[in-house]
Amino acid sequence: MGGGIALQLALRHPEALGAAFALSSFMCDDAAVYRRLEDASSAGTMPKLLMMHGEADVFIKLAWGRNTAERLKGLGLPIEFVPLPGLNHELSRKEISFVRKWLCDVLNIEDSRGRAETAEL
Repeated sequence: MGGGIALQLALRHPEALGAAFALSSFMCDDAAVYRRLEDASSAGTMPKLLMMHGEADVFIKLAWGRNTAERLKGLGLPIEFVPLPGLNHELSRKEISFVRKWLCDVLNIEDSRGRAETAEL
């Protein structure tokens, strides 16, 4: 649920965020924010979005997350969807590393650890 809320916040208040990510999450097909985005021409001012989802997730279906990302991309939003082979509804160190690198790149900040780490999955 946290990822869905992060997406809702980013899409309803884009001026407040530079980026948002959602892990193993989705938005319902009838979410009001979709209608709001369809009626607006603000896709260019939206924060960059990242969605990551375990391909072995038995709790939140991969298709739900992928459908959310595809629908948002179809509305012109800057979104990246990363499926994670073998991962269930859980976090992995590689996933956390990927998110950290993505945030640093998007926000144009240096990794606070002072070292470059690969974020390949």
